[in-house]
Amino acid sequence: MKSLMNVLVVTLVLTCVGTVYADASYTIAPPSSGLDHWRYYTWGIGGIDLPNGCVIESATITYNNIHDWVYGEEDCLFTNLLAVDPILGFKVAGYDNQSYIDNYFDDGSGGNLLIGTWSDPDGGTYSSYKSFSHEFGSEEIAMLNSSVMDGIVGFGIDPDCHYYFSQGSIEFSFTTSINPVPAPGALLLGSLGIVLVGSLRRRNIL
Repeated sequence: MKSLMNVLVVTLVLTCVGTVYADASYTIAPPSSGLDHWRYYTWGIGGIDLPNGCVIESATITYNNIHDWVYGEEDCLFTNLLAVDPILGFKVAGYDNQSYIDNYFDDGSGGNLLIGTWSDPDGGTYSSYKSFSHEFGSEEIAMLNSSVMDGIVGFGIDPDCHYYFSQGSIEFSFTTSINPVPAPGALLLGSLGIVLVGSLRRRNIL
């Protein structure tokens, strides 16, 4: 009988000490994201309020249906994660007269991180659209998690050459996860089970 009770209690402990996971995916796009090669932009995203213990695990910034309709130019589209939070919203930050220089690489704030550069030397036509994504690496993910602690993420986007959106958009997507934590009910039942196991062992010894 005691042997049977031991089995039942051990089974109770193993089955009731469960974990709770909180995984979610998000996609954010500015209300207007037209790009002009004479300008460079900031995109400040606010209201990112992650639960305690929740972290960003992966992230992507995507340009949907962009077109570069001039052939043979030195095309560069720079995307940076900003160290200093910009004004919220998608804003024109300045005018660079198509400089072919990343205005965010060293803008004086320090610590900006270049996520990616895209080039299309072949050009196209008004009807030839392309989509591409920048996947965040480990360094970018670490900086992103540091940034969202105050609920704001900022991007610097500098298109140099004939990059325009006609039917497209910019999207920032990320997934979150939380370290496995014991469920409250599981903790209680597991603790009771351990106490019972200890009690039975003492009885056997006595």
